Amino acid sequence: RTRGDKVWYLHFDLVASFVAPNGLQIPLLFHRIRARSEWGQLGEDKWKQECERTALPLLLRELRRCFPRLNLVIHLDALYATDQVLSLLEELRLGYSIVKKVKVLKTIGEDCEGLKAFLRPLKVASEDKRFKIQQAFYFFNDVAYKGHKLHIIQLDEKVDKKPSKRFAKIQSKKSHWEWIVHQNLS
Repeated sequence: RTRGDKVWYLHFDLVASFVAPNGLQIPLLFHRIRARSEWGQLGEDKWKQECERTALPLLLRELRRCFPRLNLVIHLDALYATDQVLSLLEELRLGYSIVKKVKVLKTIGEDCEGLKAFLRPLKVASEDKRFKIQQAFYFFNDVAYKGHKLHIIQLDEKVDKKPSKRFAKIQSKKSHWEWIVHQNLS
């Protein structure tokens, strides 16, 4: 790639790693991403995403070939919340947890919003020295999407910062997260 009169080279690798609950990460496989000429006009972010999308099927197939009998759960970001990736994961018998952003798979989001009227959320409240945290979990099973039966977790969280001697006012923050998972939820 060129930037002005300078030529620079980037080498991207997609890495499949074993991730333990304590934070231990062990790389299992990597795939060197090779650029294509048709990507030359893409901006930096789009170029990187296109590279990742192209490399994922190759890496997952190699992962399944190396570990044919191992039960694997693949954790992916929202870039991979697509019909093609879901089909590939099912074909390779891989479990998955995919981040779902509000702008991705809008019809699924609309279906879940409609179903919320019939559900009671699981509510969790916790507190520590600095924060009061209130969480509401919603579980949606068998939501239809292009021949797939998706299971969705939604988490709405409200965090109130307690007043301190230094700052008297209470600060509040609301967050919303969603995940698509491979297992039925309860």
